[in-house]
Amino acid sequence: MATTSTTARTVAEKENARELAVGRFRSKATESVLGLLFVAPAVLVALIFQLLAVVYGFFISMQGGVLVPQGFIGLTNFVRAVGSLAYMIALALALVLALGGYGVYRRARAAMWSGHG
Repeated sequence: MATTSTTARTVAEKENARELAVGRFRSKATESVLGLLFVAPAVLVALIFQLLAVVYGFFISMQGGVLVPQGFIGLTNFVRAVGSLAYMIALALALVLALGGYGVYRRARAAMWSGHG
């Protein structure tokens, strides 16, 4: 008799523990979904305005004229920019600075992971 009640108790404890684990998983999943829903409007607004600015800037860059667009000229501005020496110098400088910054970042990260930083 004692064996049967002990077995029934351990089975009940295992099922209770499983239900608690499932409940924790559900609460974590619900919390994650609620967090995403809470942040979604801000992300949506930011993406809309950032995307709008990029698209409008690209549209304006394909227009002729300085302050007031004088008509659509296509990719002529981009071809002229790539062909200029100033653009090539700026591109090379940006590449050198990016590679140099990445090298500094890698050394600092390696020092941090080794315990020296």
